[in-house]
Amino acid sequence: MMDPVEKYRLLVEQFLRREIPVSKFQKTYLESFKNEATRFEDRIFEVLDRLFGDVDAYTDDGELLSMSPGQYIDEVELRLCAGNALRDFSQAKQGRRSRSIPLLGGGHGSK
Repeated sequence: MMDPVEKYRLLVEQFLRREIPVSKFQKTYLESFKNEATRFEDRIFEVLDRLFGDVDAYTDDGELLSMSPGQYIDEVELRLCAGNALRDFSQAKQGRRSRSIPLLGGGHGSK
């Protein structure tokens, strides 16, 4: 059986390499995380949970993006968030505290 963290890491890598479309990444990540039974160590959970929020905030609706900038993110910003999560997975597994790169305009994390 695959390590649960590895499952998420592979999904993020597929998305970043454009092997899967953003819609499939969003659906798969949200469903996987909502149904996850694994109890992760705190650092790993923080990375997964932060990415869950980012994935949940993604929309391709330009009207939503312009009406609520900070609440929703576009595909470019989601890819930045996914890249940060991939880096943070590695750092968390090595036991180092990670710092995310601040998102433009405060990002959706400022909810």
